[in-house]
Amino acid sequence: MSRLPTEKNELFESVVRGWEASYAMLSIALNDAFSLCARGELVRARQQLAVASELATLLAPPLNAALLTMGNHAREHRTYSRVQPLNPVFFRGATAHRAASWSSLWHGLLFRERSRFLQKLRVLSRAIQELTLEFRATATVLVEGTSTEPGARWAALDVLHFDLNTCLRETIVILKSFLCTVPNDELHGLRIRLTGTAAAMSDHPDHWPVHVPT
Repeated sequence: MSRLPTEKNELFESVVRGWEASYAMLSIALNDAFSLCARGELVRARQQLAVASELATLLAPPLNAALLTMGNHAREHRTYSRVQPLNPVFFRGATAHRAASWSSLWHGLLFRERSRFLQKLRVLSRAIQELTLEFRATATVLVEGTSTEPGARWAALDVLHFDLNTCLRETIVILKSFLCTVPNDELHGLRIRLTGTAAAMSDHPDHWPVHVPT
């Protein structure tokens, strides 16, 4: 992928830096919970898992905000980038694998690049939402100690964490390719939207966009 001009690269790095920081904190908390569980320190493991669950909730809104912003911008300005469909091979869990399969299917049915772009944004946004909700639900059962199959639940968290990371990487790639195509005279407005929408959704992490607009 082409190197971004300075102004675009600064915006890209600023946005992605926040995502990477959130994901790093989630990973550290979850890895600590796994380690404590492996040592049999279940009370402390559950406490750390509760932290990881909250951090997962904070990671998802900024990603969805960026996808929503790119979708709105593409619809209003007819600016979009070429995309490849999500690849099921890159995911481990059923939810993400299903989303990637749908992405591949629709990519083959849609012939306009703009439609493919918006469709991928929609599928990726929905996958992030569903994975986050599954992560929270699975973590809650473990934190409350009500699971009849805790081993399977811990394993499920590992898979969900992996697939959330893949969704993060996909979002980063889309953002960079999208910025490559955005004309300079549209960049200021896009910057305001990217930062403003992300801040608004971070203040209300339980509010999800219904879909990326067509």
